[in-house]
Amino acid sequence: MFHLLLLPCLALAVRNTRHSTDDEMRLMVEKLHGVVEKQGSLIEGLERIVFDQSDNIERLQSEERDHEADLKTLRHRLKTLQRRVSDLQWDSIHVSASAACSHLKPTMTKTILPFVEEVSCATVCTNSNTRYTNCLAMIRFNVLKMGRMEEAVPFGEIWVRTEACRSTSYTLGTELLKEDTSGYYSVCCCGL
Repeated sequence: MFHLLLLPCLALAVRNTRHSTDDEMRLMVEKLHGVVEKQGSLIEGLERIVFDQSDNIERLQSEERDHEADLKTLRHRLKTLQRRVSDLQWDSIHVSASAACSHLKPTMTKTILPFVEEVSCATVCTNSNTRYTNCLAMIRFNVLKMGRMEEAVPFGEIWVRTEACRSTSYTLGTELLKEDTSGYYSVCCCGL
């Protein structure tokens, strides 16, 4: 009988416990909803940051491609300018050689041909596919300094040797216009 009296009390206690547990559960669920909402806001913020960073990365990659293209263009232009400078330097040597050759016999038409190591200027002139088959002289330049002349210093030296037409080694090399070194260039003056 004692058990029967306890049953309603026990049922009341379980119901009260259930109500307090439901309230506690409801409070916990509400707190968890708050945490989830905060986490959702943080995730949205992080997604915006990632999106912005993706845009920045794409912009930087595009700028890098543009800079690489600009750099490629500038390198090409530099090579072109270097070739032009080299061409102008060679042209000045050729004009000087032509002037030296012209001075030998002013009334005769002449041409200059490159000197070939181990072949004499006489052979170079004779074997040329021009009408200028007679060797008049070997001309050699020693370029001491290249570039703009700021003061009166020797630019180079020139040798005109009429007796060198038969020589096969009257040169110190064909390197010309190297930075910080003297360059040597030899030509054959050929006439009619």
